[in-house]
Amino acid sequence: MKESRGGTKKDTNSISSSLSSLPLILDEDDFKGDFSFDALFGNLVNELLPWFQDEEADSSEGGHSGGIGGNDALSNGHLRGDAAKSAAAASPLFPEVDKLLALFNDSYKELVDLRKQIDGRLYNLKKEVSVQDNKHRKTLSELEKGVDGLFGSFARLDSRISSVGQTAAKIGDHLQSADAQRETASQTIELIKYLMEFNSSPGDLIELSPLFSDDSRVAEAASIAQKLRSFAEEDIGRQGIGVTSVMGNAAASRGLEVAVANLQDYCNELENRLLARFDAASQRRELSTMAECAKILSQLKQSSTMEQPSLHYNGTLTAAHQREPPLNKIIMGKNPSSCCCPNKERNPSRSLNTPENLPGERGTIGPTGRRIIRGNMKHTIPSQLPSHPITPSLLFNRGTSAMQHYVATRPMFIDVEVMTADTRLVLGDQGAQASPSNVARGLSSLYKEITDTVRKEAATIMAVFPSPNEVMSILVQRVLEQRVTALLDKLLVKPSLVNLPPMEEGGLLLYLRMLAVAYEKTQELARDLRAVGCGDLDVEGLTESLFSAHKDEYPEHEQASLRQLYQAKMEELRAESQHISDSTGTIGRSKGASVSSSHQQISVTVITEFVRWNEEAISRCTLFSSQPATLATNVKAVFSCLLDQVSQYITEGLERARDSLTEAASLREKFVLGTNLSRRVAAAAASAAEAAAAAGESSFRSFMVAVQRCGSSVAIVQQFFANSISRLLLPVDGAHAASCEEMANAMSSAEAAAYKGLQQCIETVMAEVERLLSAEQKATDYRSPDDGITPDHRPTNACTRVVAYLSRVLESAFTALDGLNKQAFLTELGNRLHKGLLNHWQKFTFNPSGGLRLKRDITEYGEFVRSFNAPSVDEKFELLGIMANVFIVAPESLSSLFEGTPSIRKDAQRFIQLREDYKSAKLAARLSSLWPSSS
Repeated sequence: MKESRGGTKKDTNSISSSLSSLPLILDEDDFKGDFSFDALFGNLVNELLPWFQDEEADSSEGGHSGGIGGNDALSNGHLRGDAAKSAAAASPLFPEVDKLLALFNDSYKELVDLRKQIDGRLYNLKKEVSVQDNKHRKTLSELEKGVDGLFGSFARLDSRISSVGQTAAKIGDHLQSADAQRETASQTIELIKYLMEFNSSPGDLIELSPLFSDDSRVAEAASIAQKLRSFAEEDIGRQGIGVTSVMGNAAASRGLEVAVANLQDYCNELENRLLARFDAASQRRELSTMAECAKILSQLKQSSTMEQPSLHYNGTLTAAHQREPPLNKIIMGKNPSSCCCPNKERNPSRSLNTPENLPGERGTIGPTGRRIIRGNMKHTIPSQLPSHPITPSLLFNRGTSAMQHYVATRPMFIDVEVMTADTRLVLGDQGAQASPSNVARGLSSLYKEITDTVRKEAATIMAVFPSPNEVMSILVQRVLEQRVTALLDKLLVKPSLVNLPPMEEGGLLLYLRMLAVAYEKTQELARDLRAVGCGDLDVEGLTESLFSAHKDEYPEHEQASLRQLYQAKMEELRAESQHISDSTGTIGRSKGASVSSSHQQISVTVITEFVRWNEEAISRCTLFSSQPATLATNVKAVFSCLLDQVSQYITEGLERARDSLTEAASLREKFVLGTNLSRRVAAAAASAAEAAAAAGESSFRSFMVAVQRCGSSVAIVQQFFANSISRLLLPVDGAHAASCEEMANAMSSAEAAAYKGLQQCIETVMAEVERLLSAEQKATDYRSPDDGITPDHRPTNACTRVVAYLSRVLESAFTALDGLNKQAFLTELGNRLHKGLLNHWQKFTFNPSGGLRLKRDITEYGEFVRSFNAPSVDEKFELLGIMANVFIVAPESLSSLFEGTPSIRKDAQRFIQLREDYKSAKLAARLSSLWPSSS
């Protein structure tokens, strides 16, 4: 506690010293900001209170019970009276209180004064701010008024500027119009001057201005000549159409006709000069001179669309043209698609009917004047030029004369050796028959050469002609119409459908293969030429037109080719069969009819060949038919040919197999054993019957093989239809269903033949079964004289032979037939076998031991027919086993034998009549009493 008091005293002294050292000078600046007197005094109290509390705690610990409490010692910074006195008597708790109180009082006074000063100053500042704010608001209001006025001035200034600009623009337009009129008037004076020169006298071109004879000013002379000629031609055409009522107009027309004639002569001469220069430069490969000539000619096309100065006249032109009224307006480019004017004295080598443009070379403008443009066919140059007065047209055919001349003089169009080399490359040596593969290789090489040549020419054309696309269009069109067409005419000779080419020379198939190869390779050439560049030429459409004559009759040729191939194949098969038949001779005939017909069996290989022909034809249909509807129609027609071929082939094959069955049946009927025959005759007849049976068995197997191959053939056709045909028919409504129906109808004849043949097979089998039963079954088999001795549980010899025969002969049926066909055939055969056995057993009498052998035979037959998988047949043989019990049981047990199976009582009664003791046991009366309803 001493240490605590000592520490407290030390802290108090430090505070006193620090307070005594604090400055007491305060200014207004010290109280700027957020200042509060209460906060200041509160902070001082909070700082000093801990020391007072420590001193009080020390006093209470020292036993001063009557000391001053913490609450009574200090009140508002002063000690209470009693406490103060006692404190004065004792040691002072806070010696510096008086100094601090004095300091606080002085400070408080100063702070109050400062507060008053600050409040006064704040009031003055607020008043001053209010005055300044009013002045500011007034200034802003005046400024807004001034800005509004300034904006108004700007708007008036802008409106004025706009008005002045519009006026200046109008003045500029008037000046420009005046300048244009002045320029037009100047050109008009020049044109009238030149027109007067051409109108001087007919055929006189000597007195013309030097402009028209200066080679360095050819372009200018050509432009002026075109303007003059266009004006004169337009005026003549207008005067010819209208009704002439003024003699002056007629005189003027006659005067301009002289100018037109002279201009025509000059145009011809100028064109010939340009073309001569172009030709000479072309031979020397001077591309710059060629380009200059081509540019002059092409510029006429551009100038034809420009508005020319107006010329007006009324009366005959005279030298005093300055007093004449204005001439009629010259209009250029009125007929941009018209051709060149007739040239009276044009060089024949420059004419459209030059040797390089004669028929047979199929130039760009040939004898029909056809020019193919993308999207349609247009006639741009008629076959004959009009003889009546010409209408406004473009000079020099708008520069196409140079284009046509350049294209026509290319070596590949005028060199005969080139055409001969083309033919030799594609068709080979003369007299040798070309194959499609060789033609394909030749066309690929030739077309590559043509593409390379066109690509080289394109480089020259791009450097020479201002409109290279037009020249490329002419060049490519001439390549296709002359060079390619000349080759195709030799390669593709359309055969007649009346007199077909023989198969030894390839038949129609060779023509169709050549057509497909040529078409495909030419289409590739068209795509290559399109890549090189051909302007606006519809090269694909032009290529199609080259084959239009062949494609129009293509479906008929394709179907005729398939029929020709089928006939040739049938003749080949018949020849092979005849050759084999001749080589076998009498040996084959002695062994039965099936030997001679075995080589005419249906062949799946032949059907596959039919399908291969059809598949190749379908590929050509796809190549030649671009529209889905056309493709579907052609494919359906071609597939119909396949259906007819397959149907006819397999039907004939089945009929041939049926013929062998019929012949075997006739052999059986011929050698049926009769009665009262000698032993030697009977032996010979039996031997012949064996041979007939062998022929029947062989015919059965042959027919089953035919049926099997028929099914395989139909499956091949159906698979081909599903894989290759159906997808091509689906885009056309109803085409797929119609083909499916047609396929079913085509196979109906084969199905009918197969059904009849299977019926004959059953007849053949049953005939042999009956023969075996008749020959092998003995009366003692079922009526043994040793009745009562140990019975023989083996099947009879006849049963064994019949089952062995059925197992052997039906092996081919199990292999050939499947599905419902197999089930129906075996069911029918099982029913016939059941019926045949019943009829056979009706011929015998049975004792109990014979009944047991019969039951053993029935079990043997039942086990064999169980392999038929025919439940109805199995049930019938099970019932036979039950009925066989009538021969085994005693007579008194017959009544209970069929209690569970009343449905077989009728058949059972017939069996009971075959009992050996039927009469002796008086079973008839017994049965009538047992089953009165069935008797």
